[in-house]
Amino acid sequence: MQKSDKKIKTKNKNSAQKGVLRKYSRLLFMPLLVVAFSVAVVYATVVVGRLTNEVSYELKLPDNIVRLQVLNASSDAGAMRELCQFLSEYKSDQVEFMVVDSSKVNRLSVSETIVISREADLTAAVLTSELVGCDPSLLKFKPLEFNTDLVTVSIVIGDDIDMQQINDNIIKEDR
Repeated sequence: MQKSDKKIKTKNKNSAQKGVLRKYSRLLFMPLLVVAFSVAVVYATVVVGRLTNEVSYELKLPDNIVRLQVLNASSDAGAMRELCQFLSEYKSDQVEFMVVDSSKVNRLSVSETIVISREADLTAAVLTSELVGCDPSLLKFKPLEFNTDLVTVSIVIGDDIDMQQINDNIIKEDR
C-alpha cells in the first residue's frame, strides 16, 4: 500500500503544480497579448507614416508649363496627331505646352471643340482655348479624380477643328 500512496501523493503534487502553472499562464497571457498587439499597431503606424510621407507630397510645376490631355472625339483621325504636334512645338513667353496624354474617344461624337480646365485657376485653359480657336465662354472647370499625370487642361477635339485656321491665327499673332 505504501507504493500506491506514494503514487497518489506524487500525482496530487504534479496536478497541483500544473494548476498553479495554468493560473499564472492565464494571468500572463492577456498582458503579453496586449503588449504584442500594441507593438504591432505602433510598427504599422510607423511604416504607413513613412510610406505616405514619401508618396503624398505635392508636386509643383512651373506656372508657364501647361500639361495637356488631348481627346479626339471628331471624325478626323489625324486631327489629334496634328494638334498634339502643333501644341508640343508651340512656345511663347507666356506658355509652353506638354502633351501628357492623348487618345481617341470612340463612344463620343462632339461637334464643337471643348477645353476643360483641370485646375481652379483658369488662366492656362483660357490661353489654350484662344490658341485652339475655341469660344472661351464654353470653357469648363472639372477636376480629374485621379490626376496622376498632373493634367492642367483637357482638350476634347470636335468636328469643328480646323488646323489651318489655328496655324493662320498663330502667324497673325507673331506679326
